[in-house]
Amino acid sequence: MKKQIIFLMNIVLFLSSCSIDGGDFGDTSYGDSNSINGSTGRFATYKNVMYTLDFNKIKIFSIDNPSDPILQNELTINDELETITIYQNHIYVGARRGVYAVDITNPLNPIVSSSIEHWIAKDPVAITGKYIYSTTRDFNTGRLTIYEDRTNGNFIERNTITIDQPYGIGIKDDFLFVCDDRNGIIIFNITNRENPLEVATYPSITSPRDVIILGDIMICSAKNEFHLLDIKDPVHPKLVSIIQ
Repeated sequence: MKKQIIFLMNIVLFLSSCSIDGGDFGDTSYGDSNSINGSTGRFATYKNVMYTLDFNKIKIFSIDNPSDPILQNELTINDELETITIYQNHIYVGARRGVYAVDITNPLNPIVSSSIEHWIAKDPVAITGKYIYSTTRDFNTGRLTIYEDRTNGNFIERNTITIDQPYGIGIKDDFLFVCDDRNGIIIFNITNRENPLEVATYPSITSPRDVIILGDIMICSAKNEFHLLDIKDPVHPKLVSIIQ
């Protein structure tokens, strides 16, 4: 387990120290920008702390020495935890039964500040400003739900859009990218944050699972490969390369 954690940390540190076309990848803690780490990820970093998901627990590691993460604390949530995204001073955890906002003002001692319940389903999350976008699905259908975070962890549901089988999601400026198992990547204009408008579909990737957006480059994971896409024009992604 520890070797896996170190391996994942090396990936994070590599991404944090590189750039593409002059655009910084950044880390996984943010100010007023969009959240950019993969929406189906099970670990994330904030300052010198790493958070990992282990069934119903958030494990908190000190990474002052990245090659030797030290477990400092655990937070138990009565749910099956699936995805983790960090935005400003909160962790947003997608779980089997809902989304949980976890206050990390004290990074080593997180506290659950609020939660949203939904029908039992998978739950990737992406964030821009005060708006939270979450996809859920079951065997038959899925949906994209938009929440407004009114007071740093208190959610109000604003809209719901039906999507066949959504998986991971990502945001670049005023565009939302949704991985759909049946249709490829669906692209929404979110200039109106509460009312996404579908503007394009990129069908060339079979069964896309998640996206990480790094400046003008989007990395999309599929079942057996990774696709690197140029999204300078977000409505018309261009394939850069495929990694198998």
